[in-house]
Amino acid sequence: MLENQGVVGFDNLKKTALSRIDKSKKGSIDKRIKQLLSIINKTKDYFTTSSCSGRIVLLKKGRRKDQCEWIYTSHDLADEKEMRQRLSEAKGNIFLKMESMILHVSCRTLKDADKLLKEARKIYKRAGIISLKKLSIEIMGSDFLETPVKLGDRLLVDEECFGILVKEANKKLKSNWKKTKEFEENLKNTLKLSR
Repeated sequence: MLENQGVVGFDNLKKTALSRIDKSKKGSIDKRIKQLLSIINKTKDYFTTSSCSGRIVLLKKGRRKDQCEWIYTSHDLADEKEMRQRLSEAKGNIFLKMESMILHVSCRTLKDADKLLKEARKIYKRAGIISLKKLSIEIMGSDFLETPVKLGDRLLVDEECFGILVKEANKKLKSNWKKTKEFEENLKNTLKLSR
């Protein structure tokens, strides 16, 4: 059976990964996903390598990904008034996005990866192995919204339409949180045997 660097290697990888400083833009773990990460990381057969609980952003797109600029970002429900203010001050190609939860997990064995994926797929359509060498899996929510709202100086949506988009983004974010909580509750029972 394929194993993730052997037993000792996996344990060392886990120890190193969980002691690293958070290098994300936010610089900390999202509060709405902390409990889920804790459940996974307390087991002997898994550890998380990156995560996001879901967010709403106004993003100024560049030619390349590293040229994008966050005009507004929130891991909580979006503040429409603040978003309008930020949008009015920004120039460029601005997109309103709602991004779902994403989670990367390293697994001890292929059997462990399969077990976690089976649980994930009860709730999430998008879950699979992304690296056989590292035995890493990705779990991603399917609640999503992306639409251009400004090109250069030109607003593409009026006030009413922008309000509708923000409400829809908030609705999708709430749905995303509900699924994360359901996944968390399922794993409490499923993974407890491997602790």
